[in-house]
Amino acid sequence: MPSRRRQARPVGVGTRAAENACARYANVEAAGLYERALASAGRMPGSPPLRQLRAAHETLARIYERLGEYDRAMDELAAVRRLTGGDPLLEASAHLHEAWVRERAGRYPDALRRISRGLRRLEQASGRRAAQLRGLSHRGVELRDVH
Repeated sequence: MPSRRRQARPVGVGTRAAENACARYANVEAAGLYERALASAGRMPGSPPLRQLRAAHETLARIYERLGEYDRAMDELAAVRRLTGGDPLLEASAHLHEAWVRERAGRYPDALRRISRGLRRLEQASGRRAAQLRGLSHRGVELRDVH
């Protein structure tokens, strides 16, 4: 049976190459490398760590956002939400990131719905990170009221 380290290897190798491309501002190349890394992870026996998959999808969402491919960014953020394992902080963070993408895409009512969903997830959380996310959520609502 392959070791856990071997199972996660293609994702790690692919994401390292993608990170190098991002560092060179080669966003299109980086997106392709992340897509290939994620596709190879889906074909491997066993599962790479959720944290690694979540990070790859989130970074890919940021790349798509920079490229102005908002629908693709939202698809990647939906994948992030599915990989949170029910963690309210991770889910809230993904909802807020998606709200910002939707706002940039001009989908203001959808952005406000995502902020509301993020705030609902934060009702179950406490601590410093939860407070930070609440502040960002409220700031997003305030900014939306100004526009």
